[in-house]
Amino acid sequence: MADRFKWTDPLICTYKNDVSKPWFIYFDFTDTLTGASKRLQFRGLINRTKDKKELTRQANALISYWKKQLKAGWNPWNEDLPVLQPKIEEAFDLIFQLKETNCSSRTLQSYRYCIKLLKDWLISNRLNSVFIHQFELHHARAFFDYLALKKGYSGRTYNDKITVLSTFANAMIEREWISKNPFRKIKKVQLQVGRNIAFSEDEKELLKTHLQQNDRQLYYFTQFVYYCFIRRSELTRLKIENIDWANRSVVVPSSASKNKKQESVWKIHSN
Repeated sequence: MADRFKWTDPLICTYKNDVSKPWFIYFDFTDTLTGASKRLQFRGLINRTKDKKELTRQANALISYWKKQLKAGWNPWNEDLPVLQPKIEEAFDLIFQLKETNCSSRTLQSYRYCIKLLKDWLISNRLNSVFIHQFELHHARAFFDYLALKKGYSGRTYNDKITVLSTFANAMIEREWISKNPFRKIKKVQLQVGRNIAFSEDEKELLKTHLQQNDRQLYYFTQFVYYCFIRRSELTRLKIENIDWANRSVVVPSSASKNKKQESVWKIHSN
């Protein structure tokens, strides 16, 4: 039975090194008992780049993957074609590329830094070449222990990293790269409540007077935040055309809004 199935060595179709076309690997698979034969093609994630050298490297990695699958007994007649599992760094890079299309630059900066932390840890622990489905809960715990003990992360900073990586892992579940979120059981730390104490009326008046006399731009900035309830990040994206002085309102366009929805703030304070 072991000699029943035969296959040719996988090869790369490069369209004569034309990187504008989607490269793939292919091989023929034959059932010698029934005489049935198939030519199979796989692209995986190799066409994310248009660099010839990188394309070739990715294609050779895909060939190596399928050679292992074939030697392990896979055949196209007794099971569904498997979902190709990317390596862990490739998986996070791909999800990041997908999020680049609909996330703000500030959010992407946060994602990028968090992923770099994980990649550096993976490299230092020689885990950067594992497939994404091989990264499990105990690896996730070890990474967050590292953040707490070695990097000194705590509170909101620690919790934010859990949120980011869980978000990425959920996207991987949707693509059937993994079956469980390895970060789901990492508990967030309890945040200290009440650290931000509101100014008293006297303190607010003192600050207002100081800013009016010493920094008029910052004064106007704080008034927009205080009276219009506009986020600091949204305020920095507003343009003069977003202010309707006649109707005493501010329009926060979707391009500036955190939730990507256009909103209006009415009755600008006149002081």
